Amino acid sequence: EYSYLVKKVKFDVEIIPIVKIVSAAFVHIFFIAFIFFMYAILREDITIYCIQSIYYSFALTILGFGAGMLVASITVLFKDFAQIVNVVLQIGFWAAPIYWNPDNMEGWVVTVLKFNPVYYIISGYRGAFVSQDVFWNHPFQTAYFWIFTMVICVMGCKLFTSLRPFFADEI
Repeated sequence: EYSYLVKKVKFDVEIIPIVKIVSAAFVHIFFIAFIFFMYAILREDITIYCIQSIYYSFALTILGFGAGMLVASITVLFKDFAQIVNVVLQIGFWAAPIYWNPDNMEGWVVTVLKFNPVYYIISGYRGAFVSQDVFWNHPFQTAYFWIFTMVICVMGCKLFTSLRPFFADEI
């Protein structure tokens, strides 16, 4: 999408995935503000648990950064990878507890779906805004999420750094 910056201008290409994350963060912040707005309209109490939305936004940003660096690196060299990412994101979307409640699922299904790192974020937001739960009540999920996120970040940054010399030629 930003190939003209990489080809024609001396440009720090590491900024491009960060620009995508920052632009998505504005939408995310808008919807978090919308939740607080709805709390005010419905005259619901904004509790201390809602502060966790800052933590979960940060966690989602770090996961997005690592995934963005990884996907950006691979997509430059393998153009069809964008279609694979779209399929994986579609499956991951339906495997996250956005439209379904994990309490209504069989135990083994929820266990399998907890391997989706976004499960941690969404159930965390649900816990912060709906069920008044805190993230330290789920130490294994928290550890799994952060280990997964750090592995993705390290892989993404290393791959991006090693493939960077080829970006201008491939684009």
